Amino acid sequence: MDKNQETSSYTGGSTKGTSIKFCMIVMVSGLLFLSVLILSAIWLASFSPTVVSLSSTVRDEEFSTIVKYAEQTLKEVNVLNEAIKQQLATDDYSYGNFDYLERIMFAGYKSSQKHLKGITISSYVGGTDKTCFGSIEWGDYLATFNITSTAQLIYYCDNITNHEQCVRNSNPDETNKPFDVSYLVEVCDANPGQQVFTLSYADISMPQYTFITSMNCVVNKKLPLPNGHNFHYYQANDLTVSSISDFLKERIASITGSLGFIVETETAYLIAVDREEVTISDWKSDGSLDRKTPTDVSDTKINAISQAILDHYSNDWTKITCNEMQVLERSGQYISIYRLCTSSKIDWILVLSVPQWNYLGSTIFAIICSLIGSVLIISVGLVLGVVVSLKVVKPFYNLIELFESVANMDLDQLHIIPSSFSEVKQLQGHFISMVNRIKLYKSFIPAHLLSEIENVDGIQESDSEVDESFRKNSRTKVYGGSSHNMSSQETQSVGSSNSSKGISHKARSSRKVYKNDRSKFSLYMEQKKVTFVQIHFNGFTEWLQNMNPNETIELMSDIFEQINSVSRSLTGNVGNFENESITISFNSSNNQTNHEEKGVVAASTLLNSFKKNSQLLDLMSFKIAVLSQSSYCGNIGTNELKNFTIISSAKQNLDQLTQIAIQLNVSIVVSEKIKEKCEQLFQIRYVDSKELLDETNLNSLNGKTDEYKTPNTGVLTNIYELGSSLKVNDDEWMYELQEKNKQSQWHDYLQASRLFLQQDYKQAYSILQTFYQQNPHDGPTLHLLRQCESKM
Repeated sequence: MDKNQETSSYTGGSTKGTSIKFCMIVMVSGLLFLSVLILSAIWLASFSPTVVSLSSTVRDEEFSTIVKYAEQTLKEVNVLNEAIKQQLATDDYSYGNFDYLERIMFAGYKSSQKHLKGITISSYVGGTDKTCFGSIEWGDYLATFNITSTAQLIYYCDNITNHEQCVRNSNPDETNKPFDVSYLVEVCDANPGQQVFTLSYADISMPQYTFITSMNCVVNKKLPLPNGHNFHYYQANDLTVSSISDFLKERIASITGSLGFIVETETAYLIAVDREEVTISDWKSDGSLDRKTPTDVSDTKINAISQAILDHYSNDWTKITCNEMQVLERSGQYISIYRLCTSSKIDWILVLSVPQWNYLGSTIFAIICSLIGSVLIISVGLVLGVVVSLKVVKPFYNLIELFESVANMDLDQLHIIPSSFSEVKQLQGHFISMVNRIKLYKSFIPAHLLSEIENVDGIQESDSEVDESFRKNSRTKVYGGSSHNMSSQETQSVGSSNSSKGISHKARSSRKVYKNDRSKFSLYMEQKKVTFVQIHFNGFTEWLQNMNPNETIELMSDIFEQINSVSRSLTGNVGNFENESITISFNSSNNQTNHEEKGVVAASTLLNSFKKNSQLLDLMSFKIAVLSQSSYCGNIGTNELKNFTIISSAKQNLDQLTQIAIQLNVSIVVSEKIKEKCEQLFQIRYVDSKELLDETNLNSLNGKTDEYKTPNTGVLTNIYELGSSLKVNDDEWMYELQEKNKQSQWHDYLQASRLFLQQDYKQAYSILQTFYQQNPHDGPTLHLLRQCESKM
């Protein structure tokens, strides 16, 4: 799209569907419909949490009352049990004194009936010989029972309300099979000196009861323990599943539609249900007791609720946390769960299921109130919204007219309509400030440029577009050519862009140029001297073949980090990595008066940095070539996409220098022009002469074949090796002697090379022979010896 088309796309006439007025009407109408939902949600968000919280509080309070009452009742059973035990201990307990024991047990039973309202049904004592004696609720009677190893003797008590002891016959009214109390003896053996509750149990001799017993296992420290036992006797009070169920029914009778039951955690048996028609234990004809669990009891509601709980806790009742209320929501029910764990071995799970509908009435009322409130607020908001919308739209239309005047550079006929909205006032203030700033800028633009800018048809590139194009060019890694193109294109491109940090520096430099030279950000080309530093990775191919890709990436990252660091500090541009080489150029994109010195400093710094990494030197050697020559630099491409490119014969010349470095096994070689600039900074010695391409020769095919060879295109150039720096810091005096020794080592070679260049080959040969005997591995010496031999 050209600039005129782009401008017209923003200045075209508006339609009703895209006008501010139309959008405001649609927006207000849409908000009116949406506000019903939003305001309803606000009311619900305000009321519902409180209603739900209150409902949850009521629900939790109802269940907490049941739990607390159960805890309190069990504590009272323990208190009664402890009181009877203390009385027995105070009176010097004697298991053989039945009259005494009968009075104590009778009194204990009557006390439990008075304070615990039928929770307990018995009070008795027993010993390690599996016998026991006490009082029990026996059908319609209170009876004294005596359980021996052979029989169970039952004596009915007459008129218990008028007597403080059991008035009975001397002969038993019933004689039954003995009750097996061995389980109680086992419990006390496991808990000597403690007050504990047993698990539920039953015996065929008392088929009407399933017991849960509160036991006080007494140890008399004055007496030795009976043989094979850990206690002397126990005092006990029995609860039954029926008495616990009666307690549960009484506590939840007032909750409409509720269902409650209690599960014994260890056995998973039901020990209480609030429904009389549900049987939780039954004696079979073969004399075995059939105990029911919540999942197999003949009640579908209990089955469903218990299964929901088990599904939540991975089919394991024991995964429910002790003494912590949990609430589940399943199938329209709130299921409250509490695992009651006490120090007296009680481990029960209390469950209460209540319909959610019990707590929905207040929530529905809150919803109705919220809807009524929403309608009222929307009605008022509709009127206010329309009025405000009209007042907001009016100044915006005024701003549209003002911006049109600015676009036409008509800055003197601006009429701003005052507005009562602070935001609009702020926008108008910014607009006035912008117009005043444009007037100032306009006053500094020369008349002929201003005339060209205001002529829309003649605009080639606006300032903003130039700056945007510059930013894109600074952030894009664009190279002048690839290794493939270098061998087939007349134009040779050596490195254009940089690493991200190098680019950042280039961008800063380019912005400085932009202030004085706008062409730097347009398509341009200029000829200038450029210094190139080519780093050759000698042995890179073998490296790739012998190492895995991950190791290669890691080591290459270390190398490029050092290269980028040096190029950033010296303001160089890093080029492509191709043909085992990478090139850094100086004075290519920004002007540098000392670019030759920067080139050799970069080469020396990089070589020293590589030498510090012994792992790199073990894998490959680095050969560096430094060359300075005239090149064409600039932006080529299109206005939308510009590439900074260097067109030069430097690539072929650098490759020739690199070949010399490889053949002579030297680290850094420089051209004669570089030597002239830097011979006062570094040790330099002559190593060879080479015919390099002329700076004006840009034909990359030159010299490849006889057919395309152009005569007289090369310039014979002396090539030099760059040695150590000649500058020594004051605090490096210890190394000064070492540097002088190194210079003296090259002294004979430098003398011989001068004689060689003066064509005194015999004298040069003699000196070189002596030097070679002292330095048998010096490549340049051997090369000059052979040159002398060929010329003599």
